[in-house]
Amino acid sequence: MKLKSLSKKFLKLEFRKNVAVNYIVRCMEVGDEEEYQILERPFEDIKITSETIPLEIRENVNTILEKCINGHQNEDMDEKLIMLELIVVLNLLKPYITWPELYESNFGAWECLILEDYKSLKELG
Repeated sequence: MKLKSLSKKFLKLEFRKNVAVNYIVRCMEVGDEEEYQILERPFEDIKITSETIPLEIRENVNTILEKCINGHQNEDMDEKLIMLELIVVLNLLKPYITWPELYESNFGAWECLILEDYKSLKELG
C-alpha cells in the first residue's frame, strides 16, 4: 500500500479507528514531555475502547492509564513510576496501532497522519 495512492478521506477514517491507541503511542514515542498530554487528560477521554484490541489488553491498559492519570493529577504517585507504567502501556498498545509498517519505516509520516497534518505529510514526500 503506497501512501501517495491513498485519499485523505481514507487515511482519516483508518487512523480514527484507533485514535486513542495511536495518540498514546505517538505521545510516548515522541518524548519531550509529550507523555504529559496523556496524563493531563481526563481518563474517559483517553480510555481504550476499541474492540479490535483483546479485552484482557484493554483492561490492563485502562487500569494502568487510570492509575497513572489519577496519580499524576493528584500528585500522589512518583513521576518515575508513572513513566515506567506508561512504557508498559506503550508496549501493550504498539501491536494495535494503525499501519505499523509506516510507523516502522517513516515515523514522521505516521505522526502526520495521527495529527491530520497533511501539509507536512506532503512536504515529507
